[in-house]
Amino acid sequence: MQKRRTKAEKAADDKRLKDAKATKEEATKQGIERLALMEMEAEAKASDAKASKPKPHPRPQKWLKKVVDGIDKEQTVSLSISAELMR
Repeated sequence: MQKRRTKAEKAADDKRLKDAKATKEEATKQGIERLALMEMEAEAKASDAKASKPKPHPRPQKWLKKVVDGIDKEQTVSLSISAELMR
């Protein structure tokens, strides 16, 4: 069996519950805003890191002629290409 309360007691209890619920909702709202701000900052840092990342430059390569059986490889390739073109 429940204890009987007066209208004033019931109003005070209802007001206390309403205030507690409002406080909890406000804390939840602030937490969500803080989380959104943290995500935006993380995205900004990620985009800055991508933009400022140095790009590798290709290294110059030394082109050497390879001589096989007294014939230059470059010459052999150019001869085979010209032979195919003449066909």
